[in-house]
Amino acid sequence: MKKFMTASFILILAIIFTIFYACRDRSIGTPAPEPTNTPTPTRTPTPTHTATPLQITGLIDDFADCNGSNVYGGAWFAYGDSNNTFTNPPPTVTPGYNGSDCALKFEGVAAASCGYGVWMSNSLLSGATVDLSGNTVISFYAKGSGTYRIVLISPITQYNDYQYVFSAPSSWSQIVIPFTSFTQPQNFNLAPIQQALSGVTNISFANGSCGMTINLLIDEVRVY
Repeated sequence: MKKFMTASFILILAIIFTIFYACRDRSIGTPAPEPTNTPTPTRTPTPTHTATPLQITGLIDDFADCNGSNVYGGAWFAYGDSNNTFTNPPPTVTPGYNGSDCALKFEGVAAASCGYGVWMSNSLLSGATVDLSGNTVISFYAKGSGTYRIVLISPITQYNDYQYVFSAPSSWSQIVIPFTSFTQPQNFNLAPIQQALSGVTNISFANGSCGMTINLLIDEVRVY
């Protein structure tokens, strides 16, 4: 009887220990794998988009609508040194070179000491640059009196912009100027004409000398 009780006691202890370890393993469970140190992806910088200038060829303004904007919506305006007088915005007048529609009038007085002078300018795309490098010539019809400059305003040659001097004819005449005839008047910000043409913001007309009355009509401005 004593042996039976001893055996039973040992069996009971074995059962208790088995249950104990089984429960402990279930509560602890299998350790989860350590998370790997996955590096946070580095954000790739997005390149800044530089807009390609619009390539313009053909008609810029024929003033057929008799308003102060070109065919691309860019405005004509006048400005100058405070010593001078000028009308801003430049008025459109009738008739144009062909006896109909309108022309644009550049008017005012360049003083004897006129500073940087008087300018009539067209912002081709309201301040954005355009590409004229696919063209070889600019032409327009003109009428008036006095000597003027036509100037290609470009950030590439700023303050030393390519220009060409012409005399206004007394009756409507077409003036055709190859871009190779334009020159830079100073010896800084020098650049080839084709490079300057690739980024033009304005086509401008300016007085040719100080102490002059400004009297110029223009019409049918084109590049080709």
